Amino acid sequence: MTVSRPGAGCDILDNSSSVPLPACKTLHPGGLVRFLHCIAAAESEQQVVSCLLEQIAPGIGASACLVALINDEGTGLQAIGASEGTPEVPGRWRQVSLDADHVMATCVREGSPAGYLHTLPQDSRVCAEFDTPFSPECRSIWIQPMRLRDRAIGALCFGFAKSDPGEGPVQETLQDVALICALALERVRLYRRERELGARVERERLGTRRLQEVLDTAQIGNWEIDVATGAIYWSEALFRILDVDPAQGVPDCETQCTLFHPDDVEQLRLCLNRAVSEKAGYAIDLRRVGSDGCVLRWVHAVGKPVTDAQGQVVRLVGTLMDITERKRYEQELEAAHREMEQANRLLEQQILLVQEQAVAMELQKHELEAMNRRLEALATVDGLTGIYNHRTFQERLTEEYHRFLRHGMPLSLILMDVDHFKKYNDTFGHPEGDRVLRQVAHLLQANSRSTDFVARYGGEEFAVLMPTTDAEGALRAAERLRSAIEQAEWPLRPVTGSFGVATLVNYDQTPDALIAAADRALYLSKQRGRNCATHARDLDDSAETYDGDLKWYEEMLHMLISAQVDTTYETGEQFRNSLIDALDRTIQNWANLIDLRDRKSRGRSKRLADLTERLARHIGLGGQELINIRWGAMLHDIGKLGLTETILRRSRPLSPEEQETLEQHPARAHALLAPMACLNAAADIPYCHHERWDGKGYPRGLKEDEIPLSARLFAVVEMYDTLRSGQPDRRCLSPAEARARLKKAAGKQLDPRAVHAFLQLLETEDVECLYEPETQKGSRVL
Repeated sequence: MTVSRPGAGCDILDNSSSVPLPACKTLHPGGLVRFLHCIAAAESEQQVVSCLLEQIAPGIGASACLVALINDEGTGLQAIGASEGTPEVPGRWRQVSLDADHVMATCVREGSPAGYLHTLPQDSRVCAEFDTPFSPECRSIWIQPMRLRDRAIGALCFGFAKSDPGEGPVQETLQDVALICALALERVRLYRRERELGARVERERLGTRRLQEVLDTAQIGNWEIDVATGAIYWSEALFRILDVDPAQGVPDCETQCTLFHPDDVEQLRLCLNRAVSEKAGYAIDLRRVGSDGCVLRWVHAVGKPVTDAQGQVVRLVGTLMDITERKRYEQELEAAHREMEQANRLLEQQILLVQEQAVAMELQKHELEAMNRRLEALATVDGLTGIYNHRTFQERLTEEYHRFLRHGMPLSLILMDVDHFKKYNDTFGHPEGDRVLRQVAHLLQANSRSTDFVARYGGEEFAVLMPTTDAEGALRAAERLRSAIEQAEWPLRPVTGSFGVATLVNYDQTPDALIAAADRALYLSKQRGRNCATHARDLDDSAETYDGDLKWYEEMLHMLISAQVDTTYETGEQFRNSLIDALDRTIQNWANLIDLRDRKSRGRSKRLADLTERLARHIGLGGQELINIRWGAMLHDIGKLGLTETILRRSRPLSPEEQETLEQHPARAHALLAPMACLNAAADIPYCHHERWDGKGYPRGLKEDEIPLSARLFAVVEMYDTLRSGQPDRRCLSPAEARARLKKAAGKQLDPRAVHAFLQLLETEDVECLYEPETQKGSRVL
């Protein structure tokens, strides 16, 4: 629960148990032990405040503190001490009702700590409206309730000069400090109460003694018994003391016995008999009881015998005095003494516990320091290869990018991938693969300049960041590294690497654009047969090589058919998984080749495959179904391979003949994929993703559930991607506009159930990050 105060001019921190202390430092165990010794000797509330300020406040970075206790009536909160260079406390703080809408009262009433952060430290009204005695220099405060045996005692309040939350919360320690302060303050209160009650009892006894003398002289509240006749006399004061109606006269002996507790009656009879027989006086305390046996009051009875000239006892005289208040004080004093002893025992136990915790904290401190040293090394260095890791590479790339912006010197990046590394692992085992990665890392470092930055980018991929290096120099360096790897001695079989190079030359480019360009160049190196280096400036020319008649592509597919990839379903599980993985990578490469034909569509096939796979998993699909859906989404435009650039990159409306040719690409995709048994299920998306829910689609005019489920799911994802990315040559819509278009198309073009499921997916997963622009339009990375 958050404690707030309207108009207080402050930001209020959450006061749950996990809230960090404002501007808190680490409290040293030695300071806590000194605080225990200091507070154990405190004899006043102000000394407790001094202990807090001298021992605790410096440890947590506080510059001021305040201690407030609940008053004896339990109705209000009263400030008992404050310290901020001056002990003055504003008059309004002398008493605050516990029921008031007040920050301290709320924390004490609910038993929850709270922190308050001033937003206007330069305005002195902040402290005044916040009802604290701290100066405006205190930017924030922390309130810790004090409780003792489930009973609210008060609260501690610390003032801090900083407004930003610090590190290293010590809330558990402050809870212990609050408990120790509560015990110490309770002990001070009980000690003061004991002295006050002792003084009152002493004064009462002195008054009783003097009053007894006055009563003996003035015969006030006295009584008399004639031994010979048994006659009894009571004064008027005695009737009042014993609450007996004077109109009924003096009660007889039997009635008088019923006025007192039975145990006291027996003692009184013994005293009277002894006074007559031994001629000795007596004094005894008696309990006046009611008809129900409950004690109404206490009376002090004093009696003595009166003898005649012959020394015979003829009368007994004495007085009775109401000592109920004195007895109550004595009982309270005894109870306070017991409570103080119990509080002392609890304090001793708490001191022992805190001392044990201090020792444990010291051990944990040493362990954390050692662990931090190990983590600091692991945070920057790759554990396998010993070179810098991906995280450190990103930090260095940012630094070099800002240096590039300041000085304008070119910045180049080389991305390198070990060729056929998975096959190497599968053939010789992962330990041998790890040795290859370590040797590659050593070769890259040994053949790079001292100013270059070599890091493991991930898996079998490495990165070399080259400051003040232009495109030609970076390409030469990449070729030098490639040659060093190729000519190195490899114990099992030759190892080579593919290299992609990119260079920043314009100020409107970003680090992400540099990485993306180098990655595309690396991909092109793999397409060229691996073991080569390609610069990103060659990408535009390479894209044209895939235009026109792509019969070689169909030959590649038929080679895959002849290889009988569908035998993966008849072989062992491990071999099957290996072949499926190889087929997955091959399909990704096909999709990349398809995307290369249209610069605006680069990376779109992978994005559509990822989104469609998420949607399928969201509705409960899994296993081989997910693999088929991903493959089908990656190959959704495979039928466009035979189309001309005029149709693909149209800048004008298509003619009827061109439109008819375009609408034949789903059937062409089916013809390409149908001979492959392993891709039969995946072919549903390339073949049917242009069918419509209302039956007005192509190529076969299927409608509703006649359309395969995977094609229905992909159609929703493809429409949303087109609306959000502006493909092809359309305005990019906002997420809200795109969702509205999907809802409008539900039941007409799209399956309404698939639309509903996709909208649910958008609510639960972060999809919009896929549509953040990588670079500004017009930027270029070489």
